[in-house]
Amino acid sequence: MTERVKRLLDSMRLGEHEGVVVYDPSNMFYLSGYTGEGLVLVARGISAIITDFRYTEQAQAQAPGFEVLMTEKGKSHEDIAGALCASGGIDTLYYEDDFVTVHTFNALRESVRGVEWKVVGSEIARLREIKDEDELALIREACRITGEAFERILPHIKEGVTEKAQALYETIKAAGIRAKIDLSDNSLGWKCAQYEMKGVPVRVELGPKDIENGVCMAVRRDNGEKIAVKLEEVAQRLPEILDAVQKGLYDKAKRNLDEHTYVAHSIEEAKELQEKHGGFIKTMWCGDLQCELDMKEKAGMSSRCIPFQQEKLDEVCACCGKPAKTMIYWGVAY
Repeated sequence: MTERVKRLLDSMRLGEHEGVVVYDPSNMFYLSGYTGEGLVLVARGISAIITDFRYTEQAQAQAPGFEVLMTEKGKSHEDIAGALCASGGIDTLYYEDDFVTVHTFNALRESVRGVEWKVVGSEIARLREIKDEDELALIREACRITGEAFERILPHIKEGVTEKAQALYETIKAAGIRAKIDLSDNSLGWKCAQYEMKGVPVRVELGPKDIENGVCMAVRRDNGEKIAVKLEEVAQRLPEILDAVQKGLYDKAKRNLDEHTYVAHSIEEAKELQEKHGGFIKTMWCGDLQCELDMKEKAGMSSRCIPFQQEKLDEVCACCGKPAKTMIYWGVAY
């Protein structure tokens, strides 16, 4: 039994026939040093890691004080835990209610029978806050490395980036452009992903090298192009770049629409085109509601819109053959 397992069992005042099953990777690592998948089961006479064949060697290397049990074909981790509890005479088992899912708990109850179930609570997390001497030594070493690294890069850090960025932000706003400045400590990669997901059309980047060169980098969201813009020309260039982004997005969407819109002259042809290509089908229509209902019933499409710019695709309605009044777009509603 490792010192940390003993500390846990003592702090919970567990008897000879009480145990703890652990799934949380952080808690598993704290008790055993193991970083793979599976579960840890500990009691007064049991210190076991239950995993599959992919992690057995890793578990043996990382947790020398633990017995490593490998699942066999047709046996789950919980099945092995049940057999271990039965052989060890465990009648009370604690589990992590804040980590174990309902599905996993049901599998546990099915495999580990004849035990009373109790919640371990935050006991393991509380013990993790108490650092032993080895952990303190690692923390001190990490602090030393961080301090040395900071001292080495400090001479290369240029002052004024934040001030320059703030001034650039004010210039952009004064030009009538809606803008936001992010001065958080998040990494550049995080910021780029964050604002791309938000749909920001142009991202403006400014760093020490950019300031030295008297430029900022404008990055278009639609194609990822990076454009070097002189700082004194930002107010004039950004509106141009925004217009280019708008046009690029529109042209791409319009091209996609045109490439996925097909002409049909009957319900049967419309259905065949929709099943083969998807997209929109345009036909002529007499304006009768019954024809719209027929298209929906026979081809699985409903009317999407009647465009302002009309085309004369045929003389008659594609649904009934009567004289057509208008062109209409059909599509599948999702």
